[in-house]
Amino acid sequence: MLSEKVLNLFLVSIQDILAFLFKCSFNLLKLLLVVFSHVVELFSHCGNDGIDIIVFFFERFNIMVIFLLELFKELSDKVFFGHDNLLASFFLSVNVLEEEVR
Repeated sequence: MLSEKVLNLFLVSIQDILAFLFKCSFNLLKLLLVVFSHVVELFSHCGNDGIDIIVFFFERFNIMVIFLLELFKELSDKVFFGHDNLLASFFLSVNVLEEEVR
């Protein structure tokens, strides 16, 4: 009688443990599916954000080109006028020296 109750208790315990393990593995599987679906959704949003950034860059690309052209113009003007000023200062120095010599 006592051995029969111990055996029943043991069998019930094993059944409970197996049911608990099955339920835990099923819940873990559901959790992994939910997490995977959210990760896929997040990656799809990252792709959309990346595309939005690229589109925004190309929408504003003409402004960047204009700024670069203006910068190039300013730099080329400085080079041109720098040479022009250098030439003018040379002629001015020659004129001053001529005045001193006279």
